[in-house]
Amino acid sequence: MAKFQKGSSVSKVFNNSRFGGNANPSIHIGLGILVAFFFFSGWIASKNIQTLQQNTVLVTRTHETLTALRDVLSVFKDAETGQRGYLLTGDENYLAPYNKALADIEENLVTLEELTEYNMTQRDSLAILKNHIGKKLAELEATINIRRTEGFQPALALVKNGEGRAEMDAIRRILSTMEGTEQLVRNERISDMQRAYRTTAVHIILTSIVGLILAVVAFILIRRAINARARQNWLQKGEAALAKATVGDQTPETLGENILRFFADYLHIQAGAFYV
Repeated sequence: MAKFQKGSSVSKVFNNSRFGGNANPSIHIGLGILVAFFFFSGWIASKNIQTLQQNTVLVTRTHETLTALRDVLSVFKDAETGQRGYLLTGDENYLAPYNKALADIEENLVTLEELTEYNMTQRDSLAILKNHIGKKLAELEATINIRRTEGFQPALALVKNGEGRAEMDAIRRILSTMEGTEQLVRNERISDMQRAYRTTAVHIILTSIVGLILAVVAFILIRRAINARARQNWLQKGEAALAKATVGDQTPETLGENILRFFADYLHIQAGAFYV
């Protein structure tokens, strides 16, 4: 009689069959790389979005500064229009644009102070501008008061002395310089924003390509791991079934027949034996 011993060379047939193998441990590494990649990509995308937002705010701030500078000149034109109308007619109604301009100029200067807070060059120019604005407003007020108290000719004489024109020319010159400086800042900020857009676009494309490749690799690794686990389960089930088929005292002929029948059924193969 012969008894089949568990762990004998017969059970090793499973390890040599096409179903043998172990699970692939690299699946954990692959998934770790995939997660790390998308985490890093998300961080880069967040930084790019922050850069775009900052550049958008800065470009908007520059546009607002340019608008405020142009508004100062426009308001002064309104003030001069009101002054001239009153000087010619003596009618207080003509001072409406002048009176409105006084309030608007003050508001525009406050706006410019806020918008140029972090630009020292513009802050220095603004300080000089405010000095000339003060002198020009004083000249406008003086001519209006003289026209009101002394008449047209004395007021006209004050206008002709050229002080008001000199101050207005200085205001125009400073506003033009500040506008030119702000245009340079605007162009630089727009260039930064365009670079940020290009960087974001390239990042999205590269992330999509690399992410797709990593996803495919992860899929392959996962599938291999699943197949390896299935093979391992198949092996364990086969060993248990083989042990059951060979348990007990059996003659060599019976044992051989049972083993052969088991492998033929379990491996789905055809087998035969020759007896001499």
